Amino acid sequence: GKYVFVAVAENGKLIAQKKSIVVGEFYNDLIEVKSGLTVGDKLITDGYQNIYEGQLLRTDDVK
Repeated sequence: GKYVFVAVAENGKLIAQKKSIVVGEFYNDLIEVKSGLTVGDKLITDGYQNIYEGQLLRTDDVK
């Protein structure tokens, strides 16, 4: 299935958490996420290719 990684605060540190998602429509380079994410999730969009579940994260900027 499809999944994304989000940054989750745990004991004062950020770790990577894998979340399964359901996708809907595709709009050019955008993808509709129908379920699997909640408001406020910090989606990892840079460097995600080398991330694994539970990995300690170092951030330059969290938005």
